Amino acid sequence: MKVVKILIPIRRLPHLESLDLMISKNIIAELEKKIKIEIIWLVIIPNEKSCTVQKQNERIIFFQSHNNAVDVMDEINPDLVFLQSSFEPIKLSVILACKSKKIPLATSFIRAVGMSTKQQYNPIITNLRVLLSKKIRGDSESKDSKRFNGLRFYLIRLKFLLKTISKCKNRIGFVLFCLLYIKANILSLDKIHSILSGDLNLCSLEKDLDILNKNGINSSKIKIVGNPAFDELYHKINNQNQPNITTEKIRVLFCPPPLHEHGYWSTSKEFHLINSVINKVLKNKNVEINIKIHPTSSFMDEYKTQLLQNIHRVKIFQKEDVIELFFKHDLVISYDGTSAILMAVLCKKPIIYLKINGIKPSLFENDLSTMIECNNTNDIINKIKKIQNVKIDERYLEKYIKKHIGYFDGKCSKRASEYVLKLLHVEI
Repeated sequence: MKVVKILIPIRRLPHLESLDLMISKNIIAELEKKIKIEIIWLVIIPNEKSCTVQKQNERIIFFQSHNNAVDVMDEINPDLVFLQSSFEPIKLSVILACKSKKIPLATSFIRAVGMSTKQQYNPIITNLRVLLSKKIRGDSESKDSKRFNGLRFYLIRLKFLLKTISKCKNRIGFVLFCLLYIKANILSLDKIHSILSGDLNLCSLEKDLDILNKNGINSSKIKIVGNPAFDELYHKINNQNQPNITTEKIRVLFCPPPLHEHGYWSTSKEFHLINSVINKVLKNKNVEINIKIHPTSSFMDEYKTQLLQNIHRVKIFQKEDVIELFFKHDLVISYDGTSAILMAVLCKKPIIYLKINGIKPSLFENDLSTMIECNNTNDIINKIKKIQNVKIDERYLEKYIKKHIGYFDGKCSKRASEYVLKLLHVEI
Protein backbone atom coordinates (compact mmCIF):
# COMPACT_ATOMS: atom_id res chain seq x y z
CA MET A 1 0.00 0.00 0.00
CA LYS A 2 1.30 3.45 -0.94
CA VAL A 3 2.30 5.74 1.92
CA VAL A 4 0.45 9.06 1.63
CA LYS A 5 2.60 12.05 2.59
CA ILE A 6 0.69 14.82 4.39
CA LEU A 7 2.32 18.19 5.11
CA ILE A 8 0.78 20.14 8.00
CA PRO A 9 1.98 23.69 8.88
CA ILE A 10 1.54 24.44 12.60
CA ARG A 11 2.36 27.42 14.84
CA ARG A 12 3.77 25.38 17.72
CA LEU A 13 5.65 22.15 18.29
CA PRO A 14 3.43 19.11 17.67
CA HIS A 15 3.65 17.74 21.22
CA LEU A 16 1.91 20.86 22.57
CA GLU A 17 -1.85 21.27 22.87
CA SER A 18 -4.00 23.56 20.75
CA LEU A 19 -7.31 23.46 18.92
CA ASP A 20 -5.80 23.23 15.42
CA LEU A 21 -3.42 20.46 16.53
CA MET A 22 -6.27 18.49 18.13
CA ILE A 23 -8.26 18.81 14.89
CA SER A 24 -5.31 17.63 12.80
CA LYS A 25 -4.37 14.75 15.08
CA ASN A 26 -7.94 13.46 15.41
CA ILE A 27 -8.43 13.49 11.63
CA ILE A 28 -5.03 11.78 11.17
CA ALA A 29 -6.09 9.04 13.60
CA GLU A 30 -9.16 8.34 11.44
CA LEU A 31 -7.14 8.40 8.21
CA GLU A 32 -4.70 5.85 9.65
CA LYS A 33 -7.55 3.37 9.91
CA LYS A 34 -7.87 3.43 6.10
CA ILE A 35 -4.45 4.29 4.63
CA LYS A 36 -0.75 4.39 5.48
CA ILE A 37 0.41 7.94 6.02
CA GLU A 38 3.53 9.92 6.78
CA ILE A 39 3.10 13.24 8.59
CA ILE A 40 5.50 16.11 8.03
CA TRP A 41 4.96 18.92 10.53
CA LEU A 42 6.10 22.30 9.17
CA VAL A 43 6.72 24.18 12.42
CA ILE A 44 6.35 27.98 12.51
CA ILE A 45 8.19 29.20 15.62
CA PRO A 46 11.05 31.74 15.99
CA ASN A 47 13.87 29.28 16.65
CA GLU A 48 14.57 25.72 15.59
CA LYS A 49 14.52 23.36 18.57
CA SER A 50 15.47 19.77 19.16
CA CYS A 51 12.23 17.88 19.47
CA THR A 52 11.34 14.21 19.31
CA VAL A 53 8.21 13.17 17.43
CA GLN A 54 5.57 11.03 19.10
CA LYS A 55 5.20 8.46 16.30
CA GLN A 56 7.51 6.71 13.86
CA ASN A 57 5.58 7.97 10.83
CA GLU A 58 6.06 11.63 11.79
CA ARG A 59 8.89 14.09 11.26
CA ILE A 60 9.44 17.78 11.88
CA ILE A 61 10.88 20.47 9.64
CA PHE A 62 11.24 24.16 10.49
CA PHE A 63 10.30 26.83 7.98
CA GLN A 64 13.66 28.60 8.50
CA SER A 65 15.46 25.73 6.77
CA HIS A 66 13.96 26.84 3.42
CA ASN A 67 13.82 30.11 1.52
CA ASN A 68 10.24 29.75 0.36
CA ALA A 69 7.25 27.40 0.33
CA VAL A 70 7.84 26.22 -3.25
CA ASP A 71 11.21 24.79 -2.19
CA VAL A 72 9.44 23.02 0.68
CA MET A 73 7.00 21.42 -1.76
CA ASP A 74 9.81 20.40 -4.11
CA GLU A 75 11.71 18.71 -1.30
CA ILE A 76 8.78 17.02 0.47
CA ASN A 77 6.58 16.35 -2.58
CA PRO A 78 3.48 15.86 -0.42
CA ASP A 79 0.36 14.05 -1.63
CA LEU A 80 -1.77 16.42 0.47
CA VAL A 81 -1.39 19.60 2.48
CA PHE A 82 -3.74 20.16 5.42
CA LEU A 83 -3.78 23.41 7.39
CA GLN A 84 -5.80 25.84 9.47
CA SER A 85 -6.51 28.45 6.83
CA SER A 86 -4.97 31.80 7.72
CA PHE A 87 -3.26 34.92 6.40
CA GLU A 88 -0.31 34.07 8.65
CA PRO A 89 2.64 34.53 6.22
CA ILE A 90 4.00 30.96 6.27
CA LYS A 91 0.58 29.33 5.96
CA LEU A 92 -0.35 31.74 3.17
CA SER A 93 2.95 30.88 1.46
CA VAL A 94 2.07 27.17 1.63
CA ILE A 95 -1.40 27.84 0.19
CA LEU A 96 0.08 29.77 -2.74
CA ALA A 97 2.72 27.11 -3.34
CA CYS A 98 0.05 24.37 -3.34
CA LYS A 99 -1.97 26.21 -5.95
CA SER A 100 1.11 26.88 -8.05
CA LYS A 101 2.28 23.24 -7.89
CA LYS A 102 -1.29 21.85 -8.10
CA ILE A 103 -0.91 19.90 -4.86
CA PRO A 104 -4.22 18.83 -3.23
CA LEU A 105 -5.04 21.26 -0.42
CA ALA A 106 -7.48 20.67 2.45
CA THR A 107 -8.14 23.66 4.68
CA SER A 108 -9.88 24.00 8.01
CA PHE A 109 -11.97 27.07 8.75
CA ILE A 110 -13.00 25.55 12.07
CA ARG A 111 -12.60 28.20 14.77
CA ALA A 112 -12.53 27.89 18.56
CA VAL A 113 -15.63 30.04 18.98
CA GLY A 114 -17.03 30.03 15.45
CA MET A 115 -16.76 32.64 12.72
CA SER A 116 -18.15 36.12 12.95
CA THR A 117 -18.97 38.82 10.44
CA LYS A 118 -18.49 41.52 13.09
CA GLN A 119 -15.20 42.88 14.40
CA GLN A 120 -15.10 43.35 18.17
CA TYR A 121 -11.56 44.73 18.31
CA ASN A 122 -9.59 47.39 16.47
CA PRO A 123 -7.46 45.44 13.95
CA ILE A 124 -4.67 48.04 13.70
CA ILE A 125 -4.20 48.27 17.49
CA THR A 126 -4.46 44.48 17.80
CA ASN A 127 -1.79 43.87 15.15
CA LEU A 128 0.50 46.54 16.61
CA ARG A 129 0.35 44.89 20.04
CA VAL A 130 1.35 41.56 18.49
CA LEU A 131 4.20 43.12 16.49
CA LEU A 132 5.57 45.02 19.51
CA SER A 133 5.29 42.10 21.92
CA LYS A 134 8.35 40.58 23.55
CA LYS A 135 7.04 37.02 23.44
CA ILE A 136 5.67 35.03 20.56
CA ARG A 137 2.21 33.50 20.87
CA GLY A 138 2.41 29.72 20.45
CA ASP A 139 6.00 29.58 21.69
CA SER A 140 5.13 29.36 25.39
CA GLU A 141 8.18 27.22 26.21
CA SER A 142 10.62 29.90 25.08
CA LYS A 143 12.36 32.10 27.67
CA ASP A 144 13.33 34.69 25.05
CA SER A 145 11.66 38.04 25.79
CA LYS A 146 13.66 40.65 23.90
CA ARG A 147 12.05 43.86 22.71
CA PHE A 148 10.31 43.75 19.32
CA ASN A 149 10.49 39.93 19.11
CA GLY A 150 7.05 40.01 17.53
CA LEU A 151 8.18 42.43 14.82
CA ARG A 152 11.40 40.52 14.09
CA PHE A 153 9.54 37.24 13.74
CA TYR A 154 6.90 38.81 11.50
CA LEU A 155 9.51 40.31 9.16
CA ILE A 156 11.24 36.93 8.81
CA ARG A 157 7.95 35.30 7.85
CA LEU A 158 7.00 38.17 5.53
CA LYS A 159 10.32 37.73 3.69
CA PHE A 160 9.49 34.02 3.29
CA LEU A 161 6.09 34.97 1.82
CA LEU A 162 7.56 37.48 -0.64
CA LYS A 163 10.10 34.93 -1.84
CA THR A 164 7.31 32.40 -2.27
CA ILE A 165 5.27 34.83 -4.39
CA SER A 166 8.33 35.48 -6.54
CA LYS A 167 9.00 31.76 -6.96
CA CYS A 168 5.35 30.98 -7.74
CA LYS A 169 5.17 33.59 -10.49
CA ASN A 170 1.59 33.96 -9.28
CA ARG A 171 -0.94 35.37 -11.72
CA ILE A 172 -2.05 37.88 -9.15
CA GLY A 173 -0.10 41.07 -9.70
CA PHE A 174 2.47 41.70 -7.00
CA VAL A 175 1.09 45.16 -6.12
CA LEU A 176 -2.49 43.88 -6.14
CA PHE A 177 -1.53 41.00 -3.87
CA CYS A 178 0.23 43.36 -1.42
CA LEU A 179 -2.88 45.53 -1.24
CA LEU A 180 -5.04 42.47 -0.60
CA TYR A 181 -2.66 41.25 2.11
CA ILE A 182 -2.61 44.62 3.88
CA LYS A 183 -6.40 44.88 3.80
CA ALA A 184 -7.06 41.31 4.93
CA ASN A 185 -4.25 40.77 7.43
CA ILE A 186 -3.51 44.21 8.87
CA LEU A 187 -6.71 46.24 8.50
CA SER A 188 -9.06 43.36 9.32
CA LEU A 189 -9.37 40.54 11.84
CA ASP A 190 -11.87 38.43 9.88
CA LYS A 191 -9.15 36.81 7.75
CA ILE A 192 -11.55 35.04 5.41
CA HIS A 193 -10.92 35.31 1.69
CA SER A 194 -11.23 33.08 -1.37
CA ILE A 195 -7.43 33.10 -1.76
CA LEU A 196 -7.27 31.01 1.44
CA SER A 197 -9.57 28.30 0.10
CA GLY A 198 -8.44 24.82 -0.84
CA ASP A 199 -9.79 21.94 -2.86
CA LEU A 200 -11.61 20.94 0.33
CA ASN A 201 -12.68 23.43 3.02
CA LEU A 202 -13.92 22.16 6.38
CA CYS A 203 -16.15 24.13 8.73
CA SER A 204 -18.25 23.28 11.78
CA LEU A 205 -21.54 25.21 11.48
CA GLU A 206 -24.24 25.96 8.91
CA LYS A 207 -23.69 29.69 9.39
CA ASP A 208 -19.96 29.22 8.68
CA LEU A 209 -20.81 27.80 5.26
CA ASP A 210 -22.79 30.96 4.48
CA ILE A 211 -19.93 33.21 5.64
CA LEU A 212 -17.38 31.31 3.54
CA ASN A 213 -19.67 31.35 0.51
CA LYS A 214 -20.22 35.12 0.82
CA ASN A 215 -16.44 35.56 0.88
CA GLY A 216 -16.06 33.92 -2.52
CA ILE A 217 -15.43 30.29 -1.57
CA ASN A 218 -17.27 27.79 -3.77
CA SER A 219 -20.01 26.11 -1.71
CA SER A 220 -19.38 22.76 -3.47
CA LYS A 221 -15.92 22.70 -1.88
CA ILE A 222 -17.19 23.48 1.64
CA LYS A 223 -18.10 20.61 3.97
CA ILE A 224 -19.73 20.92 7.39
CA VAL A 225 -18.22 18.32 9.73
CA GLY A 226 -18.54 19.75 13.24
CA ASN A 227 -15.45 20.27 15.39
CA PRO A 228 -13.11 17.24 15.47
CA ALA A 229 -11.36 18.71 18.54
CA PHE A 230 -14.44 17.83 20.64
CA ASP A 231 -14.57 14.14 19.69
CA GLU A 232 -12.29 13.09 22.55
CA LEU A 233 -14.44 15.09 24.97
CA TYR A 234 -17.54 13.26 23.73
CA HIS A 235 -15.97 9.87 24.43
CA LYS A 236 -14.66 10.97 27.83
CA ILE A 237 -18.08 12.17 28.94
CA ASN A 238 -19.82 9.03 27.71
CA ASN A 239 -17.27 6.44 28.81
CA GLN A 240 -16.13 7.70 32.20
CA ASN A 241 -17.97 7.89 35.49
CA GLN A 242 -16.62 11.01 37.09
CA PRO A 243 -16.69 10.84 40.91
CA ASN A 244 -18.50 13.57 42.79
CA ILE A 245 -15.80 15.12 44.94
CA THR A 246 -17.34 16.81 47.96
CA THR A 247 -15.49 19.53 49.85
CA GLU A 248 -16.48 22.16 52.35
CA LYS A 249 -15.63 24.95 49.91
CA ILE A 250 -17.11 25.82 46.53
CA ARG A 251 -14.40 25.15 43.95
CA VAL A 252 -14.17 27.65 41.08
CA LEU A 253 -12.09 27.20 37.93
CA PHE A 254 -11.31 30.53 36.23
CA CYS A 255 -10.51 30.15 32.51
CA PRO A 256 -9.35 33.50 31.09
CA PRO A 257 -9.00 33.50 27.28
CA PRO A 258 -5.65 34.68 25.84
CA LEU A 259 -6.94 38.10 24.78
CA HIS A 260 -3.79 40.12 25.49
CA GLU A 261 -1.60 37.39 24.01
CA HIS A 262 -3.52 37.77 20.73
CA GLY A 263 -3.30 41.56 20.94
CA TYR A 264 -7.04 42.09 21.49
CA TRP A 265 -6.52 43.69 24.92
CA SER A 266 -3.58 45.30 26.62
CA THR A 267 -1.81 43.18 29.24
CA SER A 268 -2.66 45.64 32.02
CA LYS A 269 -6.37 45.67 31.12
CA GLU A 270 -6.73 41.90 31.14
CA PHE A 271 -4.78 41.32 34.36
CA HIS A 272 -6.75 44.08 36.06
CA LEU A 273 -9.90 42.06 35.35
CA ILE A 274 -8.30 38.75 36.33
CA ASN A 275 -6.96 40.11 39.63
CA SER A 276 -10.28 41.80 40.35
CA VAL A 277 -12.16 38.50 39.96
CA ILE A 278 -9.65 36.58 42.10
CA ASN A 279 -9.61 39.19 44.87
CA LYS A 280 -13.42 39.27 45.07
CA VAL A 281 -13.64 35.49 45.25
CA LEU A 282 -10.88 35.11 47.86
CA LYS A 283 -12.69 37.45 50.23
CA ASN A 284 -15.21 34.66 50.80
CA LYS A 285 -13.74 31.89 52.95
CA ASN A 286 -16.23 29.36 51.58
CA VAL A 287 -14.95 29.64 48.03
CA GLU A 288 -11.61 28.66 46.49
CA ILE A 289 -10.46 29.62 43.00
CA ASN A 290 -7.86 28.22 40.61
CA ILE A 291 -6.86 29.32 37.10
CA LYS A 292 -6.54 27.35 33.86
CA ILE A 293 -4.60 29.34 31.26
CA HIS A 294 -4.21 28.57 27.57
CA PRO A 295 -1.80 25.64 27.05
CA THR A 296 0.33 27.33 24.37
CA SER A 297 -0.66 30.98 23.87
CA SER A 298 -0.30 32.03 27.53
CA PHE A 299 2.93 32.35 29.50
CA MET A 300 3.17 30.83 32.97
CA ASP A 301 5.92 33.19 34.18
CA GLU A 302 3.78 36.19 33.21
CA TYR A 303 0.83 34.91 35.24
CA LYS A 304 3.01 34.17 38.25
CA THR A 305 4.38 37.72 38.13
CA GLN A 306 1.02 39.41 37.61
CA LEU A 307 -0.74 37.39 40.32
CA LEU A 308 2.12 37.64 42.79
CA GLN A 309 0.05 38.71 45.80
CA ASN A 310 -2.26 35.70 45.38
CA ILE A 311 0.24 33.18 44.05
CA HIS A 312 0.20 31.08 47.23
CA ARG A 313 -3.60 30.96 47.37
CA VAL A 314 -4.33 30.17 43.72
CA LYS A 315 -3.14 27.23 41.63
CA ILE A 316 -2.30 28.03 38.01
CA PHE A 317 -2.84 25.15 35.58
CA GLN A 318 -1.62 25.21 31.98
CA LYS A 319 -0.68 21.82 30.50
CA GLU A 320 -3.20 19.87 32.60
CA ASP A 321 -6.28 18.28 31.03
CA VAL A 322 -9.01 20.92 31.20
CA ILE A 323 -11.76 18.27 31.19
CA GLU A 324 -10.38 16.60 34.31
CA LEU A 325 -10.11 20.03 35.93
CA PHE A 326 -13.77 20.76 35.13
CA PHE A 327 -14.85 17.61 36.94
CA LYS A 328 -12.73 18.56 39.98
CA HIS A 329 -14.38 21.98 40.28
CA ASP A 330 -17.96 23.01 40.94
CA LEU A 331 -18.28 25.83 38.43
CA VAL A 332 -16.41 27.82 35.79
CA ILE A 333 -15.80 31.55 35.34
CA SER A 334 -14.78 32.86 31.93
CA TYR A 335 -15.38 35.45 29.23
CA ASP A 336 -15.44 35.57 25.45
CA GLY A 337 -12.70 34.21 23.23
CA THR A 338 -12.11 30.69 24.55
CA SER A 339 -13.30 27.21 23.65
CA ALA A 340 -13.21 26.46 27.41
CA ILE A 341 -16.73 27.92 27.60
CA LEU A 342 -17.98 25.41 25.03
CA MET A 343 -16.23 22.54 26.81
CA ALA A 344 -17.71 23.60 30.16
CA VAL A 345 -21.19 23.65 28.61
CA LEU A 346 -20.67 20.15 27.21
CA CYS A 347 -19.48 18.97 30.65
CA LYS A 348 -22.72 20.48 32.01
CA LYS A 349 -20.85 22.75 34.40
CA PRO A 350 -22.41 25.96 35.74
CA ILE A 351 -20.73 28.97 34.09
CA ILE A 352 -20.44 32.56 35.22
CA TYR A 353 -20.01 34.54 32.02
CA LEU A 354 -18.26 37.85 32.58
CA LYS A 355 -19.63 40.74 30.55
CA ILE A 356 -17.21 43.45 31.63
CA ASN A 357 -15.04 46.09 29.89
CA GLY A 358 -16.98 45.99 26.66
CA ILE A 359 -16.83 42.22 26.12
CA LYS A 360 -19.52 41.14 23.67
CA PRO A 361 -20.72 37.71 24.81
CA SER A 362 -21.05 35.75 21.56
CA LEU A 363 -21.27 32.42 23.42
CA PHE A 364 -23.80 33.52 26.06
CA GLU A 365 -27.35 32.20 25.86
CA ASN A 366 -30.09 33.26 28.29
CA ASP A 367 -32.03 30.03 27.78
CA LEU A 368 -29.19 27.87 29.08
CA SER A 369 -29.95 27.37 32.78
CA THR A 370 -26.32 26.65 33.72
CA MET A 371 -25.04 29.96 32.33
CA ILE A 372 -25.39 33.26 34.16
CA GLU A 373 -24.15 36.70 33.19
CA CYS A 374 -22.06 38.90 35.50
CA ASN A 375 -21.72 42.60 34.69
CA ASN A 376 -19.71 43.63 37.76
CA THR A 377 -17.03 41.78 39.71
CA ASN A 378 -18.63 43.04 42.93
CA ASP A 379 -21.53 40.67 42.21
CA ILE A 380 -19.38 37.62 41.62
CA ILE A 381 -19.99 35.93 44.99
CA ASN A 382 -23.76 36.36 44.66
CA LYS A 383 -23.59 34.85 41.18
CA ILE A 384 -21.58 31.90 42.50
CA LYS A 385 -24.16 31.20 45.20
CA LYS A 386 -27.01 31.54 42.73
CA ILE A 387 -25.71 29.12 40.10
CA GLN A 388 -23.54 26.58 41.93
CA ASN A 389 -26.20 23.84 42.12
CA VAL A 390 -28.19 24.59 38.97
CA LYS A 391 -28.77 21.60 36.64
CA ILE A 392 -28.79 21.87 32.86
CA ASP A 393 -31.96 21.62 30.78
CA GLU A 394 -31.18 19.01 28.10
CA ARG A 395 -33.56 20.61 25.57
CA TYR A 396 -31.66 23.91 25.63
CA LEU A 397 -28.33 22.09 25.65
CA GLU A 398 -29.21 20.52 22.28
CA LYS A 399 -30.12 23.96 20.87
CA TYR A 400 -26.86 25.43 22.20
CA ILE A 401 -24.80 22.64 20.62
CA LYS A 402 -26.50 23.10 17.25
CA LYS A 403 -25.92 26.88 17.29
CA HIS A 404 -22.36 27.05 18.63
CA ILE A 405 -20.74 23.64 18.03
CA GLY A 406 -22.65 21.93 15.23
CA TYR A 407 -22.27 18.22 15.94
CA PHE A 408 -21.40 16.59 19.24
CA ASP A 409 -21.48 12.87 18.46
CA GLY A 410 -17.83 11.82 18.50
CA LYS A 411 -17.84 11.42 14.70
CA CYS A 412 -16.59 14.81 13.48
CA SER A 413 -13.07 13.50 12.79
CA LYS A 414 -14.51 10.53 10.90
CA ARG A 415 -16.67 12.82 8.74
CA ALA A 416 -13.69 15.06 7.97
CA SER A 417 -11.43 12.10 7.15
CA GLU A 418 -13.97 10.72 4.68
CA TYR A 419 -13.94 13.99 2.73
CA VAL A 420 -10.12 13.98 2.77
CA LEU A 421 -10.08 10.41 1.42
CA LYS A 422 -12.41 11.47 -1.40
CA LEU A 423 -10.03 14.34 -2.21
CA LEU A 424 -7.23 11.76 -2.41
CA HIS A 425 -9.45 9.51 -4.58
CA VAL A 426 -9.33 6.72 -2.01
CA GLU A 427 -12.38 4.47 -1.88
CA ILE A 428 -14.00 4.42 1.56
